[in-house]
Amino acid sequence: MREFPEGTQHYVTPDGSSSVIKHFLTNFDKVQFEHHVTSITEENNKWLVSTQNGHKETFDIVILTMPAPQILQLSGSVREKIKEDPSIENGLKSVKYSSRYALGLFYNAKIEIGEPWDVKYIYDDEIFRYVAIDNKKRNRPDSPPAIVFHTTITYGEENMERNIGDVQSDLLKHVKKVFPGWPEPDFVKCQKWRYSQVVTPYPGDPGFIIVQQDPLLIACGDGFTRSTVDGCVVSAEKVATYINTIKDIGG
Repeated sequence: MREFPEGTQHYVTPDGSSSVIKHFLTNFDKVQFEHHVTSITEENNKWLVSTQNGHKETFDIVILTMPAPQILQLSGSVREKIKEDPSIENGLKSVKYSSRYALGLFYNAKIEIGEPWDVKYIYDDEIFRYVAIDNKKRNRPDSPPAIVFHTTITYGEENMERNIGDVQSDLLKHVKKVFPGWPEPDFVKCQKWRYSQVVTPYPGDPGFIIVQQDPLLIACGDGFTRSTVDGCVVSAEKVATYINTIKDIGG
């Protein structure tokens, strides 16, 4: 949907975008997944982080990359710290995201979908905006197909609070309407994407904000720059530069 300068090179991750993250985390000593952080509290000049499943751990530095509305939902002394500075609280509240649903259709065997494209935007549909035949997009035509849909922003916003099972049923009916010749999938997954693209970033697009200097707590991500992967990268580079700078001066 965008126009790119001549010579722009586009990339696809054959193993999915998560493979890029896993590559950069290869040399980390300790990486933990599936921990839903609920509380961050200052304790003995460190941050005590608590998760939904009861796990607790202390850290010298905390970097939050979650969407701004989820930062505001955290409990613990971090909540009071944010409220102490109206510019931070109001800035976080001003960050706005679009909302969508994603629908995945998965097949256990190699099946010909019969479309001439790998990825396309759908401009004249009230529900779907984007569709990708993912195995073809990843240049793996011999793999069983997986098809991904993204809904329009309007549909996402109007249906975000509905039961996800009901939404999935509606989306599958619409797939049959738009692509009636497609085979029935072996497995379906509908994903609620409450915080999709950044519509309104943090005022001034700073890249990151310092919630507290000592101990250091930073909030960053595309919500502080702009939507798309490059917005995330810009934020990450600014945070890394800042932390390396304060390390160099003994901060």
